[in-house]
Amino acid sequence: MARGKGRRKKSGGSAKSRQPLPPDPAPALAASPFTTRLTREALGAMREDQLQADVLIPLFKAMGFRDVFRTHGSGEQGQDIVMWRPDDVRGRINFAAVVKATKITGRADGRGSAANVFFQIRQAFGHEYQDPTTLAPLRIHRCLVLTNQAILPQSLESLKNALDHSALLHAIDFFDGDRLWEHVRRLLPHRVLLDNLLSAHETLRGASEYYELTAKTGGDAIELAVRPKQPDAARIAPAGFNVKLDFPPTDEGKAALEAFKRHVATGAPVMVHKEFISAFELSPALQELLEPIVGDAPDSLELGARQIPGDIPATVEVEGNNGERAVLGGLVFRVTAVGTEQATFDNAHQEAPWCFTIILNVPDQSMTLRLEVNYEGANVRQELDGLLLQRALASGGTFTLRRMDTGLPIAAAMVPQGAWSPPPPPLVALLERLVFIQEKTGIPLRVSASISERQVEAVYYAAERIATGVAHGTTQDTRMEFKRDGLRILLEEIEDGEDADKGQFMWRQSETVMIFGTPVPLGESITVIRGLYLEPAEAARLRAAMDENPEATEFSGVLSSPPNNKIVRRYLKWLPGPEGDELRREIAVADSKLASGKSNTNGESTENPEAKQGDGAP
Repeated sequence: MARGKGRRKKSGGSAKSRQPLPPDPAPALAASPFTTRLTREALGAMREDQLQADVLIPLFKAMGFRDVFRTHGSGEQGQDIVMWRPDDVRGRINFAAVVKATKITGRADGRGSAANVFFQIRQAFGHEYQDPTTLAPLRIHRCLVLTNQAILPQSLESLKNALDHSALLHAIDFFDGDRLWEHVRRLLPHRVLLDNLLSAHETLRGASEYYELTAKTGGDAIELAVRPKQPDAARIAPAGFNVKLDFPPTDEGKAALEAFKRHVATGAPVMVHKEFISAFELSPALQELLEPIVGDAPDSLELGARQIPGDIPATVEVEGNNGERAVLGGLVFRVTAVGTEQATFDNAHQEAPWCFTIILNVPDQSMTLRLEVNYEGANVRQELDGLLLQRALASGGTFTLRRMDTGLPIAAAMVPQGAWSPPPPPLVALLERLVFIQEKTGIPLRVSASISERQVEAVYYAAERIATGVAHGTTQDTRMEFKRDGLRILLEEIEDGEDADKGQFMWRQSETVMIFGTPVPLGESITVIRGLYLEPAEAARLRAAMDENPEATEFSGVLSSPPNNKIVRRYLKWLPGPEGDELRREIAVADSKLASGKSNTNGESTENPEAKQGDGAP
């Protein structure tokens, strides 16, 4: 039995319907502004230690440097940050960073002077640093001079002259604040993303006194929408536009006109291109917002689906012509398109196994119903409810979409018999048993996409035992593991000439059935077999084994069974009251006999007379 993983589409025909009730509007959701920012100004205001830790070390790692770490204290020898990069020729090139959080000037002394920077560069090249992994001493091959502010031209010239005379110029790279910022924007975009968004948010919100622009990004497009800042904005400064459309009697014009008429009638989205827009005028409130963007006229005018905001909690009901009634609850519909002649309801936004699309046509009072289902991962209750609805639809009857809050119908229509195909009866029967097991045990169950015969048999096996508390079968010759005392009593009974067919063998066990990968405990059971006996040769063998092994506590033997001998297994948790009481009395009597030293409860079976239960059947 196979079940598809993907959505399966079922579609019905037209039927007479009632007009929908308008849904309640949904409240707008408020968004919190961003507060974390890294700007060019913030970069320039950082202290040296903050600049190193928060910006430069992450930046160097993004540039591909390895073992990036800061040096501290007087032993840094001009090397504020050290790191290395792989090289095809040398194997590795070691870098030192000289970091300043001030302007680098041409003065002769001072922390930001060219002389101070030159001295620190010579220190960086003149001293080794310790590899953080191997602790080996390493020499610097190249040096980066970085500041978050400016490098004045005269200081750069002084440094180049001094470095050229010392043959170090070719091994130095300079980064002023602007160059450093460009690297941050390119290699650490996440650090400036919030600032860019916040700047855009402030720009869009501050463009008008009464309205703001909201932006939505996705794919290759940016979608802008106008939203009022205050409730009475539309009254004070109406936001709208006047547009005149001209559709010439060409093939393209006729097609565009039909698309626009369909938008008016059904609410479906439509795109009107520039060649059909003969006049376009924004209201004064929108001019200051949109005119810089759209100019005199837009390249195209896209009118989205006309919707009614708000969710509609609803149930779907079918009263079949055969008397069957099916209900699906917990659905949430939205009006996703509405026009002068048609309204479309669907729950496509909802995480549910069923996706309904209901189209109401006002002029002819008809309904079009489409249903897509995807039961992958769904609970068996959901799948059964969906199949029962499909079965009711197949018989024909009345389909009703009903609001859950008021109980009033939104729409109703007659469904003709045969418009829907019924679900496979074996699948419905299987799901009914699965739902029964789930309700009795409290264990959630799901059905896999592909169903094997063995899995079906496991479901029926468990459902029957839970429903009745009893399982019947027949026995064969059975190997038993006998306790010494129990075997001794059995052999004494045989020697006394007692009829073995009147003996009774009983054992307890706990049983669990695997149902589509989920363990379902059936609980403790008592298995009772009457009529098993020891053949004389087997009895003699066991007697000799007891004599030869006086220290042994267990012995294995075979109990013979008459043809068609009956076996009964009863489950304590599921057995009805009177039978359960009787079973408990039997257990008490057997336990009492065993305690007194004479009992016909003689062993424990190593071969279940019914097959072992895995993810399959007995």
